[in-house]
Amino acid sequence: MVSFSPKLHQSAKQPVMAKILVDCSGSMQGDSIAAARAALQSIVIGLGKPDRFTLSRFGDSVEHRSRGMWTGSTAAKASSLRWVEQLKADMGGTEMANALVSTIALGSHGPCDLLLITDGEIEGIDEVIAAAKTSGHRMFVVGIGASPAEAHLRRLTQATGGACDFVAPGENVEPAVELVCIQLDFE
Repeated sequence: MVSFSPKLHQSAKQPVMAKILVDCSGSMQGDSIAAARAALQSIVIGLGKPDRFTLSRFGDSVEHRSRGMWTGSTAAKASSLRWVEQLKADMGGTEMANALVSTIALGSHGPCDLLLITDGEIEGIDEVIAAAKTSGHRMFVVGIGASPAEAHLRRLTQATGGACDFVAPGENVEPAVELVCIQLDFE
């Protein structure tokens, strides 16, 4: 995969601004939700103090951990890790379009990236792409499991300047997370 990550001549790294959305629909039961938890733990641990983030989960509805961006403080990361440990694949079907639009709408001050961890289909992909392009959010995806909607997820990430990677059932999720974190400019 080719990634465009320009090296700007700056004295300090720019803080990460990321909205993280995880699929907790019933189809994520078993290895998929365990891989999603591992991915999220790795991402949260990698956040620095100046970084800002949100956490959301979805199935047939969407739940946001907060309406605003959290800092990468020790307390916020500890609280987030407790939230991640409690994630279950118990939210019904996969209504991804509404979840993405709702997460994009969360408050942020400036450019923001959205990381989606899912195994599911996107219905209304054109609506989702239009909303993401309008928002200016770059979309990054880690597709987990045997049947992620690879064509739709690639369209979404390409249309917004993001990237995606896919993890097969039983495969280690860490390389995909590392790739996404590098592209998001996490340390």
